[in-house]
Amino acid sequence: MADDAKALWLGIDSALHASGYKTANGRPVEIVNPDPSIKKSDIIAVVQKALEKYPTLLGVIGPFMDPLMSTVMKSDALKGKDLMFMAPFTGSNAVRMWDNDVYFTRGDPWTEMTIILTHMLKRIRARRTAFMYLTGAQFGDSEYKMVVSVLSSFSLDPPAVYSAPYSTKNTAVNMTAFDAMADTRPQVIIVWGIPGEQVVKFLQAVLTDPRTSSAYIMTCFPLQRIVFQVYYDLAMAGKLTPVDGQIMSSATSLPISHIEIEHVRLFRTEMGEYMVKTGRVDASLWADEAKAVQKYGPRGREASSSDSAAYADKFYNEHPSTGQLMIAGWLSGKLIDQTLHEPLWTIDRKTYKAGLFDQIRYVIGGDIVLGDYGGPCTPIAEFLGAVCYCNQGGRASVLQGLNKAAWELLPDAIFHYAQSACYLNKIVLSKPLNVVTLNVSDLPKLRKAAADMAKVIPLAISEERLDFSAFNPATLNATQTTAQGVLDWEFLNYSVDVVTGPLLRSIDLSGLLVISPVFNRPNVLVEKENYLFLMPTLEQEMYVMYSELSSVRALTSIGEDVNLVLHEYTSANVKDISAVALRTAATFNAPDPTVKAVSSGTSLKSSLEPSMINFVLGITDDDVDAIAAFLSTHPLAIVVISFGDLAHEYESLTDTFAKLPNAEQARLLTFTNLPLWSDMSPSSLESYPLLKLFNAIFPKPADHTPSLLRDLLSIVFIQAVAYGDGGFEKPTSLQESAYKKGVINAYSVTLGRFTWNCTNTTSGLECLYRNYGAQGIVMLSVQRILDPTVPQVSSPMTPTMEYRPRQKVDKMTSAQRNGLIAGLVMFTIILLTAAPLILYWCTEGRDNDAAPKDGDEPVTLLFTDIESSTALWAALPQLMADAIAAHHRVIRQLVKKYGCYEVKTIGDSFMIACRSAHSAVSLACEIQTKLLKHDWGTEALDRAYREFELARV
Repeated sequence: MADDAKALWLGIDSALHASGYKTANGRPVEIVNPDPSIKKSDIIAVVQKALEKYPTLLGVIGPFMDPLMSTVMKSDALKGKDLMFMAPFTGSNAVRMWDNDVYFTRGDPWTEMTIILTHMLKRIRARRTAFMYLTGAQFGDSEYKMVVSVLSSFSLDPPAVYSAPYSTKNTAVNMTAFDAMADTRPQVIIVWGIPGEQVVKFLQAVLTDPRTSSAYIMTCFPLQRIVFQVYYDLAMAGKLTPVDGQIMSSATSLPISHIEIEHVRLFRTEMGEYMVKTGRVDASLWADEAKAVQKYGPRGREASSSDSAAYADKFYNEHPSTGQLMIAGWLSGKLIDQTLHEPLWTIDRKTYKAGLFDQIRYVIGGDIVLGDYGGPCTPIAEFLGAVCYCNQGGRASVLQGLNKAAWELLPDAIFHYAQSACYLNKIVLSKPLNVVTLNVSDLPKLRKAAADMAKVIPLAISEERLDFSAFNPATLNATQTTAQGVLDWEFLNYSVDVVTGPLLRSIDLSGLLVISPVFNRPNVLVEKENYLFLMPTLEQEMYVMYSELSSVRALTSIGEDVNLVLHEYTSANVKDISAVALRTAATFNAPDPTVKAVSSGTSLKSSLEPSMINFVLGITDDDVDAIAAFLSTHPLAIVVISFGDLAHEYESLTDTFAKLPNAEQARLLTFTNLPLWSDMSPSSLESYPLLKLFNAIFPKPADHTPSLLRDLLSIVFIQAVAYGDGGFEKPTSLQESAYKKGVINAYSVTLGRFTWNCTNTTSGLECLYRNYGAQGIVMLSVQRILDPTVPQVSSPMTPTMEYRPRQKVDKMTSAQRNGLIAGLVMFTIILLTAAPLILYWCTEGRDNDAAPKDGDEPVTLLFTDIESSTALWAALPQLMADAIAAHHRVIRQLVKKYGCYEVKTIGDSFMIACRSAHSAVSLACEIQTKLLKHDWGTEALDRAYREFELARV
């Protein structure tokens, strides 16, 4: 501790030396040393003796460490003397409070604790922590309580504790307390004990015990040099092998290696001159530190004693921890020096104190700001911006890591708060979203998908874009055989909230939210509540394709038969996918698809059918050339691929098809619910905010790929679920939030409705499980991807995913079918013969019987319209024809009942004339009632209306 205090004092003295130990008006500044006859531990007696000997004493520099500072603040012996204690060096919040006799220059310890906890929770993501402090020393007690509070707010267990009474004599480790802590196998140990031999022995035990030796050690600035020395002493004794980054320390100043910073350069210059000119810096005091650097640090050039600048640089390189203490002291010394350069302040102690609290801010070295300081003030002054009751200047902290025997600033490890606030009375950390991406190295498609995600995340979450600082990504490297174990280990030891991106279907992720998983090849839906799919599922793609068969067939007038080609799928996968295809074909009364399974290593070229719609799943690089050759050879052929395959093989597909004529490009189709990633026209950017953000992040056309846009949507979806206003009580998890909100708007891309529940209805328990959210799915050609001016193949559609059995006409025997055809032909002949007579009767009845005849009589006109009918046609085209027919029947029956007259129909709207307002109102009411009670034969219409309403809300 004495050597640490010495280093601090040398820093302070070097600052005063640089100004020549003079005030602004030339008065000499005299440094008074404590009377050697009095023990320095008796701080009150030391100061009283100094005042007795020097009655005009302006202030006291220090004291060093919290016990002495606490003694000063509790004592009444010095009260009323206007004596200021300048720049005391403390390490615990217990003594950080308003006292107009104390002038703190460093940030308070909770500022340091904030940066430690931020890094631990957002970067390390540790589940098991430990905390070391010593009781009875007013050092670490309040910090321990704060750590417990913060971990609790993150739903994490409190830290395992090692505590022992503070003592300068009994310094041995309490092994009972140590074993209890070590048995928890902590991943991070926060050391916050008052500097001394007890901390040294605790660190020696921690760093050599197999239960704790691999843990991160995180400590505060007052312990930085001690931790450094213990670590490398053990290394030189052969008891450990240094690991870069294992040791971390908070600090209130930057490492002295940052010579690009203006105040650091000034410190190195002034301290270097101080070393050479005064000879007061005795490097032998810290010889052990230099030995550690010489063995484990980078090699520096040897300097002769005559080269003063090089000598100073050598000292800084070989004494990284001591140098840190020196620059901390130098910053305090520069502040004290500035106070002495105010002529009116140094008249006496009273004017000096008044000046110190006169709303003062100090700028040191051009870029360090300390303050604001302020004394007592009125509520009005405080309301208008004055800083009141503030005796602390520091408002920032950084986190440094020990790498090759040097302290280095860790990336993004800086914390600061507003100058208008004095003390950090509470540590409030936003809960990070710990998002894991899996990199499956032995699957090239998933390896590339992981690289895409790693490319998107840092650019998307940056302050300039989404400003999503809570998004905390981590990538896990694995193979197909090790992936489950790697993930299990990660979940066991580290906090994980979400898995997104590349994934294996075989992995068990029970209880963990999975958002927009990317599999090696398209497959049926994973029907689990914790999986949320944002891209079109294979089931949705098949549904859209069959519902849009007429649009697909219109490309070449091909038949409606589908050839399903499955490349490199297991027999179980083939069975599952075939079942979905057969069920979808039956729903739309289309012929059953032909299913062909192509084994691994076999070309799919011979499996493609020129007279059928080929839906190919699981394409490879070789398949791209085979598909291109097939379409070139067969001018009527059509190939459809899944969005998942498009994303995996996008570069190969676009490179190959860009060389082909438009006719071939137009006959390779796919699906998407994303805005077209290759369309960067001003109108598209204006229409699609997601596309505009995408273009801002990736301005180069080479990056305009579906996989990068898909990954960006995943990130904005996570942000929308986590922070979007859902109008509900705060959910307990991200998964609960997604299902409570149901429909999520992510940068104007609507996803959902996500639902996973059961409700009691009049007909019993009704369950709806929907973990997929793609809306507005379109079919588009590769030609459109290459040339965005080409229209889509189909309009946006959100499939209902309601399956129906095939209509009975398809199940008739040949004789039955022939009989039905003959009957239809005979009925048509009869109808053609009877049509004129029927038309006459209907027209005559409507015109003459029901229509108003007296031009002077009042007539009430009634107009009907189906709400959102256009949206219903887009969402439910397969149901709307029957629904419209039923709608018309209901209305026409009631028109006849009330003696009204159908003037005309336009689309689904009626214009009806009634002889009285009463009959018109009665008709309108019963139309509403009948339609409400009508059995439509499906719940799809009601669900569609609910989704329309929720989307509008």
